[in-house]
Amino acid sequence: MTTFLDLTNRAHSLLHSSTGVQEQVTWLTSSATASALTLSVNDSSAVSNGISEVGDELVYVSSSDSDTLAIAPFGRGFRGSTAASHAVNTQVTFNPTFPRVEIKKAINDALRQTYPSLWQVKSTTFTFTGAQLTYELPADCDAVTKVLWETVGPSHYWETSYGWRFEPDSEEATGKALTLLDMPLQGQTVKVVYQASFSALADDADTLEGTGFPASAEDVLLYAVAAKLIRFIDVSRMQLDSVENLSRAAVVQAGDAGKVANQMYAMYQQRLAEERSRLLTLNPPQLYFTR
Repeated sequence: MTTFLDLTNRAHSLLHSSTGVQEQVTWLTSSATASALTLSVNDSSAVSNGISEVGDELVYVSSSDSDTLAIAPFGRGFRGSTAASHAVNTQVTFNPTFPRVEIKKAINDALRQTYPSLWQVKSTTFTFTGAQLTYELPADCDAVTKVLWETVGPSHYWETSYGWRFEPDSEEATGKALTLLDMPLQGQTVKVVYQASFSALADDADTLEGTGFPASAEDVLLYAVAAKLIRFIDVSRMQLDSVENLSRAAVVQAGDAGKVANQMYAMYQQRLAEERSRLLTLNPPQLYFTR
């Protein structure tokens, strides 16, 4: 199964291969605690004063001497990243173009933004009681796509119900309910298939499948991340007070990053449409009546 770490690494690779960006890197030669203000590295010449990335954490380097980096008092967990302990051989990247913390935020942004074009297919059941017409649904139910009830006998056949009404502003505790207009037999199990948004990824070991996102649409997230983050490379042209940026401006035209981002966005839109068509084919909305 694809983990959050797998997705982050794939997005990181796509961003760099699409832009040709190469960064100066070194690595830790000893472990570091989450509060340490000095880091031992293999080659401090690869890191200058400013922002560096250690694992997923951004740090602000105030000075470097031989094989040691001095971190500013405010420099751990810089720019919204989280200060963490790091093991020996953890990669240290100077002035990362695509910080991993931003890649992870962009992945979760994409999970939110693909909904409701794509959705999580979930189901719940309840036991029908003849004296009750309305039944509480889970709070994450945003739309009902199908209602079935189990027939009597050993066949385990599920009969489709065509008479029901979804109540998105119900007085039930969850705020969601289903009103049955068809009448199954007393005590029969009713299954409700519904749409829900995707949950966010938090830990590296969290799986994409655990969010409810379809595994076949993994590349949709990658294209969305690339389209979002590559577009901001052109912004660096606004700041040309370094030799590196002045040299880059001479060979890289303004708007080039935007062109790549537009291509990525077009691929995102195409794949999103394909996955939506696939989802609708596999889970067609059910015809029903209300009153």
